[in-house]
Amino acid sequence: MHGSRWSGGVHEFVEAREGLLPQDQSYTIASISHPTFFGRYRRIFGLTGTAGEPAERNEVQEIYKVDSFDVPPNRKCMRKKLPTRIFHTSEKHREAILESISAMQSQRRSVLILFLSISESEEFSKLLHLKGITHSLLNEMQREDEDYIVFKAGQPGAVTVATNTAGRGTDIILSPEVKNNSGLHCVFTFFPQNFRVECQGLGRAGRQGEPGTCEILVSAQEPGVQNLITRANLSEISVELLYQLRSLEVQSQSASRMERSKLEQILFALLEIFFQLYASIKNRLSNDHELIRALATQREKVPFEHNRDLFLHRLHEVWAKLFTEMTEMQNEAEMSNHFLENFSSLQDLMSVSCTVACCAFQKLLKSAL
Repeated sequence: MHGSRWSGGVHEFVEAREGLLPQDQSYTIASISHPTFFGRYRRIFGLTGTAGEPAERNEVQEIYKVDSFDVPPNRKCMRKKLPTRIFHTSEKHREAILESISAMQSQRRSVLILFLSISESEEFSKLLHLKGITHSLLNEMQREDEDYIVFKAGQPGAVTVATNTAGRGTDIILSPEVKNNSGLHCVFTFFPQNFRVECQGLGRAGRQGEPGTCEILVSAQEPGVQNLITRANLSEISVELLYQLRSLEVQSQSASRMERSKLEQILFALLEIFFQLYASIKNRLSNDHELIRALATQREKVPFEHNRDLFLHRLHEVWAKLFTEMTEMQNEAEMSNHFLENFSSLQDLMSVSCTVACCAFQKLLKSAL
């Protein structure tokens, strides 16, 4: 969009890299978060197939002030989840995936292998080529049409290598023979970062009441697992402990988002107060001729041309800088202290035009914090 700029110094960096003269850094004068935006509505309704763990459900209830309940499926779920397995080496991990593929092909079933990234899916596809295993690749970079790949994925003995996001939400239509042979088998080759991602992936098998199986095969060497092990200061990991550590991580992330939501609500309250007072000052500067003349004499307080437009523009700039800095604060105390320490520059400008409004503004902002 014309006139908009990236924040955090990114736009200035790109300008310098492209040989342009870097312009002044831009600031955010106003913003609104999803919780604040949706909170403006009288009623909120939502629907999701993957609500996540109890901590995430509680997060939705706390932030959006809504209750949740489970809607029973229209058909009984026939999907069977096999035990999650951890392998200590990448070689053992790959062997287990190949064994799973071989077992499904011998049963004339179709199999879907999910990888975390495009590069991992392409690397495993090369391995299957070397093994002489016919398969399809679905990773948003493939040459074949996605609909054609999805159609083939439900045929007897079909092997489909995909990323977790490719084709998500698409029903793989199973042939009658595959249905009779226990349906599609879905394999997660990495440990999902949360329960929602796990449900989204494994839920591709056994859809709409059809038969199917799924399993998670994890390499202890993968970065996600290593991060959990490092944070817990462990040398080894078990399946049960892996799920416990993931739940703790989800709870921590949920708590951080709820804290951030509180800060965003405070910011929006400050924003509303500022624009209310700004409108009041603008109106007074437009209609109070005595005040306009007084403003023109305040050379020691207003270091720029004394006219209404420049004054209001300067007021915008000072507020935007303060608002942008507060959006980067990590907790309520930090935000409150920063505001009170830097309020004087805004107060000086506003006191020139409307002393009463300035006092009201300061009082309202402090109460919001």
